[in-house]
Amino acid sequence: IPQVPRTFGFALHARQTLAIAWTSFRAIATSWAGVALLAAIPMLTVLVVLDQMVAIGAPLTPTTARVIRELTAPLSAELSRWVIIPLLIVFFGGELVWGEREAGLGELTDAMPGSEWALLLGKFLGLGLVLVAFTALQMAGGMLAQTIMGHDELEIGLYLKILFGLQLPEYLLFALLALVVHGVVDQKYIGHLVAMLAFVFIAVLAAMLGLEHNL
Repeated sequence: IPQVPRTFGFALHARQTLAIAWTSFRAIATSWAGVALLAAIPMLTVLVVLDQMVAIGAPLTPTTARVIRELTAPLSAELSRWVIIPLLIVFFGGELVWGEREAGLGELTDAMPGSEWALLLGKFLGLGLVLVAFTALQMAGGMLAQTIMGHDELEIGLYLKILFGLQLPEYLLFALLALVVHGVVDQKYIGHLVAMLAFVFIAVLAAMLGLEHNL
């Protein structure tokens, strides 16, 4: 019988992380909520931009800055139309963390060789990849709306700076928080509740208590 060395080093952890990331991304992207995030919302974004480029009955020039203003909102803007994104992040985080547990495979995955960090990091990367795809589709939707309105000065650099440099990191940080909450709380719906309370604190109580960013 050949003796196969059993090594559980960095290379194995990296392969596990990438495999979990791809599986997590595919699970989210093919779910009904994932289709809504990656297809329905970007399509509605085009209509929203077209509708908002009017002020007091007069058409506005769809500059990149104006379009980006319609595509983005701080996480603390609880009255914004984009409040749906943090809610979906909480939902996706719960589905990823509780997938094995609800299938009765939680103890098997816990007993598998390797590091627990590969499981958490892989799911975070999968959720992060979904958010990257969503941001890219939002950018494409904004540029499509500009093109439909006959505006050909597409400032791609400004899109990348605002959407990927400012908005996306905020979503990623909240996604990590949601995954950690669901990993710590040993009940799925209580985990949803705790994550939602964290969002409420960020959106409402932080401003009331003066715990807001100087910018």
